[in-house]
Amino acid sequence: MSTEHAQRETSSDASPRSGARLPALGRPPAPLLFLLSAALVLGMVWALFVPPFQAPDEFAHAAYVQSLAERGALPGDVGRPLQSSEESLASTAANADQTAQQLAVKPEWSEQRADQWLDRSAQFDARAREDGGGPNPAGSNPPLYYLSLVPP
Repeated sequence: MSTEHAQRETSSDASPRSGARLPALGRPPAPLLFLLSAALVLGMVWALFVPPFQAPDEFAHAAYVQSLAERGALPGDVGRPLQSSEESLASTAANADQTAQQLAVKPEWSEQRADQWLDRSAQFDARAREDGGGPNPAGSNPPLYYLSLVPP
C-alpha cells in the first residue's frame, strides 16, 4: 500500500475537528460486563427477596408517597414531621419500626392490635394523613417514580 493511499484512509477515518481517529464501537470490556451483571443480579435479589417493610428505609418511601398523594407536594418542609400522624400510628400498631432488618422480630398481627388501630384511627380526621411531609431521606429520589405508586 502506498504512503499516499494510507494517508487518505487515515484522514477519511479521522474526526474533522481533532484529527484523531474515533475508536470503533465494539464489545464492552469484560470487567464492565461483569460489574453490570453483578449489579443486575444483586438488584433483582434485593427486589424479590427482601420482604416488605424489612428494608430500613421503607417508612421514608411510604411517607414520600403519602405526601405526594395527600398533599400534592414533595416532602422536605422543615416545619413538618417526616411521617404523618396516620403513618406513625400504623407503624406503632404493627411494630413496624422494630421489624426493619430484624427477621426474628415479627410485625404484630393480632385482633387486639387491630382493634387498637381502629379505635385510635377513628379519632383522627383527614388532617392526620396530611400532617407529614417533612425532611425525608428518600427526598433525593425522582418524584415520577413515586407518582407511579400513588394510584395503587
